Amino acid sequence: MSIKKKRNKAERGAPEPGYSLPVPPPINAEAKAPNTGHGMTIEAILYQLSSLKDNALSFLDKQEPDSIWQSDIDACDAASAILIALQSEGIKDLEQARDLIADYNALAAQYQKLHQKYEQGRKAEQLGGIFLCPDCHKKTHPGNQYCWNCGLRIDWG
Repeated sequence: MSIKKKRNKAERGAPEPGYSLPVPPPINAEAKAPNTGHGMTIEAILYQLSSLKDNALSFLDKQEPDSIWQSDIDACDAASAILIALQSEGIKDLEQARDLIADYNALAAQYQKLHQKYEQGRKAEQLGGIFLCPDCHKKTHPGNQYCWNCGLRIDWG
């Protein structure tokens, strides 16, 4: 496998025949502004990924199907697909993506707690001839599916 030295855009010239390059989405001047990546919009990141893919395409050797450049192209395509999916849901930047993930994790934790309380159920505690809810310790009656006080599902099995 031969390793080619990276060239700048002027040195690369046009891509080899048979390869069509995707046209990057139009972006505004603000999105093109260089920064550390933390403030980049998804639109700007997609533009950069397109540029990286173009660069990798210029180094791609058709005789080496397992070229590292093909892996770079595939990675750019996969990352772009993920970002486009986020963008289609209204996400515009990294901070919004992090917020979406944090919200999802919070909702998943809340759902898990609710599922454990209202769907899985716990066995009623027996104190003499009286049955108590294992969560709030209030009196419950045999056969009640849920505690009338706190709503916990009662398992009588």
